[in-house]
Amino acid sequence: MLAAPALVVPPFLFFKRGREQLFDRFGFWNLSLDKSIWLHGASLGEMVGLSHIARELKSVVPQFPIIASATSPTALPKAKEFAVAQKLLPFDHPLYFKRCLKSISPMAFIFGETGLWPNLLAYIGQQKIPAYLVNGRISDRTFGRYLKFQPIVQECFKQINHIFAASELAQERFIALGANIEKISVIPNTKYDIPIKSLGAIEQKLALKKSLFKNNLPLVVLSSIRPAEELVLFKAIQSLEEQSILLNYIVAPRHAEKFSYFETKMREFGFNFRSRTESKEACEQRFIFLDTVGELASLIPAAELAFVGGTFADYGGHNPLEPAACGVAPVVGPFSATVRDIVEVLNGKSALLEASSYQEVTRILMKVAKQSEEIKLVADRARQVALEYTGGSRTVVARVIGDLGG
Repeated sequence: MLAAPALVVPPFLFFKRGREQLFDRFGFWNLSLDKSIWLHGASLGEMVGLSHIARELKSVVPQFPIIASATSPTALPKAKEFAVAQKLLPFDHPLYFKRCLKSISPMAFIFGETGLWPNLLAYIGQQKIPAYLVNGRISDRTFGRYLKFQPIVQECFKQINHIFAASELAQERFIALGANIEKISVIPNTKYDIPIKSLGAIEQKLALKKSLFKNNLPLVVLSSIRPAEELVLFKAIQSLEEQSILLNYIVAPRHAEKFSYFETKMREFGFNFRSRTESKEACEQRFIFLDTVGELASLIPAAELAFVGGTFADYGGHNPLEPAACGVAPVVGPFSATVRDIVEVLNGKSALLEASSYQEVTRILMKVAKQSEEIKLVADRARQVALEYTGGSRTVVARVIGDLGG
């Protein structure tokens, strides 16, 4: 058994990513924590879901440090936002798990979404550490593979205190594989569990908008946009500008290192803008370039509509519930693979708009300019969906703390 990990080490050494924190893979975590809570996410997407659970844990039991582990190094930067330490998961062998667990003394192990590690779960079970699978899902391919190894999979389920399935289909598949139905709950995926912004009275929304612009035009936010998306979004805005159809805009890049890129592009398209770092007084221009970090969430509630970045070029998409939670109508482009589930939910409830070309973006902007009732209805429906998707993290944490006797 000990030789198995040794066989996979040579391939790891050929790749920079594989060499990163290689000692973590053997359980050399070199920590000294007492009564921690261990969160594990295989990928960046899983770590996003865990981050909201971590937020709730810090609110309820701030005395317990959070340790985060990942299968891939790409997920570790996200873990730095909420964990006191970020490590790579050891190879699946009891010796390595014994070594790392000794250094963190976990009270509970919370992991998502589909990964099952037989030796890890068996060792955790021996140590009487409660384990929880969150955002549980099983793809068609994984389901077929698990069926071939059902006895092993079923043994893994026995070591899990509770499974929080992300859908009824996932619940059915867990049961088909041998999980106890009494140990499964269906709750919304916690990666969409974002705080719902309080809108307050319409006067507050107008006051926020007035603090941004010196006119009363409707506001559109280009939220967390990424390079190449301007080819669609800026082109559509330029078309309206040439027709003297005027709106206010906030242009918010996803990453700070792309601020200069988008400043250059805005000038190339002829947009007269003011950078947020220049001044935070009400803007005479109709374009605000948001070259600050962490401010977007507080400004979105002033908008009527938000284009969701990462969906108008092939990036997979960002979370459309972020504007929805603020009562702002979300618009997504054709590239939404990583958020397809929530896009389908919103779409099924007529709670978002979709645009696959600059012409379609232009038509949507025209509706905003005309203050179309459709935009307001989409915003209201979107916020209702966001309300339905909040609270998953609280459900998980309440169960974990309850099992711990807290």
